[in-house]
Amino acid sequence: MLMPSLTQSIGLCADLLATTSCGIAWFRARNRSRKISLPVVTTVAEFALLIDMALDIRLRLHALIDREATLQGVYARRHWIQWPALFVLGIIAGAVTATAVWRFRRRIGAVLTICGLVVSLTCWCMEVISLHATDSLLYSPLGKTMNIAAFWVVGALATSAGIFIDSADNRR
Repeated sequence: MLMPSLTQSIGLCADLLATTSCGIAWFRARNRSRKISLPVVTTVAEFALLIDMALDIRLRLHALIDREATLQGVYARRHWIQWPALFVLGIIAGAVTATAVWRFRRRIGAVLTICGLVVSLTCWCMEVISLHATDSLLYSPLGKTMNIAAFWVVGALATSAGIFIDSADNRR
């Protein structure tokens, strides 16, 4: 990445905010438990998203998949794979969200954190799958940027707010 676009800069800032927030929560919780905790998982996931945003890994992966589809002669029919992939992604995102709401029903911060992370990871997967119908929504203009920047910000803010709420509740 030489000079990031405004959209990518927003994504970098959003991922940096979420990674930093989760890292702070992890640092504060480090002596409370030996098991893998929500701050650990979210810090690792958000850091991976930050690295991806900086290096455009998801877009390179998409380009690799497109090249392979072209070489295999199935590029024109790729929507037969993309639609089911999006359907499965929706089921997984819904199941993770429903499970989080049920499992952490007394920890609103944890639910908010997981929902924010689900938004971020779903956007990542949607960019890799890259169905034209979803691309037209994600990459439509929103002022001087694109819609996807708003999704990145919402995901990062939900993750950040949720992890701080959850860590504050756990400190009491």
